[in-house]
Amino acid sequence: MRYFKPLIISCFSFVILPFLFNADPIAIYHNNTWYFPVYKDYFESDYGGDLHVLIDYQSTYGQNLLKNSYTISAPYKHGLKPDYTMPHNLANPSKKYFLGTNSFGQDIVAYIIHAIVFHIFIAVSLTYISAIIGASIGCFIALSSRNVDICGQWVKEVCKSIPLILVITITQTMPIPYFFILFILTQWTRYATYARTQTYQLLAQPFIQDAQQQGFSQWWIMKQYIRVPVIKRIQNQLMHSFIGYFTLLQSLAYFGLNIFPDHPSLGVLIQQAQQHPNAIMLLMVCAAGFVMVGILAFVFLGPVKTT
Repeated sequence: MRYFKPLIISCFSFVILPFLFNADPIAIYHNNTWYFPVYKDYFESDYGGDLHVLIDYQSTYGQNLLKNSYTISAPYKHGLKPDYTMPHNLANPSKKYFLGTNSFGQDIVAYIIHAIVFHIFIAVSLTYISAIIGASIGCFIALSSRNVDICGQWVKEVCKSIPLILVITITQTMPIPYFFILFILTQWTRYATYARTQTYQLLAQPFIQDAQQQGFSQWWIMKQYIRVPVIKRIQNQLMHSFIGYFTLLQSLAYFGLNIFPDHPSLGVLIQQAQQHPNAIMLLMVCAAGFVMVGILAFVFLGPVKTT
């Protein structure tokens, strides 16, 4: 379980984020009924209004509908929803918006935290998917026959020749599951190489050869002698993969190839800062975001001792 600690933390942070940063209420008790806007969109008619349109909880009419209701709000009452009452975007820092707003009228604090947490979750997920699949394949072909090893090496070289940017370009207009399928099929090669090399080095050790001569199965040898060293070798590469995936996602968003266009991104903020040279705050926030992600990557995915 300890090996999956970064993935568990990032997943938990992504799930709990709407409960901490949200302009809309988390839960509403209205007319003896509970409503949960954090999970579902509601109409004005659901709260006794006349129109069957989505309710704006910040509007005067929406607040009047809920004036006798009990509401539970997020600790930070700004989310990704733009503030349409602002006379202009790119507002300066104030008591209402600690770091101001971006060109879409969104609070920068909420936007940057959503962007970092979401892309950390995606980058960690991609890292662990490629690591688990690659390490499993690498160990399998090393413990199998020579013919299996040769075929595995040939398949690995074919998949290795397909760059990730090509996968992203192909799946740009496709549903997200297609991207993950092609990612899984092409991005396992790096960790397969590490796992195969480590496994062959361990198989050459006298104590493993002695276990083979005594008739122990390959699965038993894998579990007792190979699994932990391979995992530690793989762990030492996780930080590099994570930073690479995270940076790639922000770069693609900056160049307009965002594979998650409905979610915030540091690349989008950098693009806005370039379009508005006076918005120094956007660049400063983005720089701080990248530094924080680098620190988190070193703390949770940094090198481990192999001995």
